[in-house]
Amino acid sequence: MHTDASNHMTVQRKGLSEYVNARGIRDKVCLPFDGETLNF
Repeated sequence: MHTDASNHMTVQRKGLSEYVNARGIRDKVCLPFDGETLNF
């Protein structure tokens, strides 16, 4: 899911990264860099 779709850009990458790390779900969340494309 694209992060802009659910929170309308109120969460920045750093905060989201801290959130997923704190909850131990880093392996379940992809945090692409600006302009990066992920192919699944």
